[in-house]
Amino acid sequence: MNPVLRNVRDSDINRLASMEAEYCREIDPSEPFNRSDFQKQVKETVVHPRDKILVLDVDGEIAGFLWLEEYDEEDGTTGYICDIHVDKKYRNKGFGKYMLATAEDHFKNRGIKRLQLEVAENNKPALNLYLKNGFELVRYPYNKNQYTPAGDYLEKKLT
Repeated sequence: MNPVLRNVRDSDINRLASMEAEYCREIDPSEPFNRSDFQKQVKETVVHPRDKILVLDVDGEIAGFLWLEEYDEEDGTTGYICDIHVDKKYRNKGFGKYMLATAEDHFKNRGIKRLQLEVAENNKPALNLYLKNGFELVRYPYNKNQYTPAGDYLEKKLT
């Protein structure tokens, strides 16, 4: 298997939306997934100069995606991992760790010192990945406007 992270293309958006819809059903089947809103968010993110969506391409097949954004805060810019998604068929093969390392390198190269993410509280494999890679639990938010259940909010200082 030859994984490559590449910039998202318009032709990828439907596949990413299908992957995200499946994940949302897996995490919380009672929460509706709005496909058109997701597709719109992808298109808006792609044109933002500081944000990026990378597609995990494994031998020509979309195996996942990595969604990164930056936020200016009073104490500096924060890198935010909006999504690390690995399709079911590709899980437990190291691709999540590969994308996490890519995200960290991306933000370090941009001079960002803090990385944040949120993970659904019932997504234990992802939570364990983040904790094993130096993230610390900082608070428990809940945002009614999001399509995921309450989650764990994690942060890592980048050096």
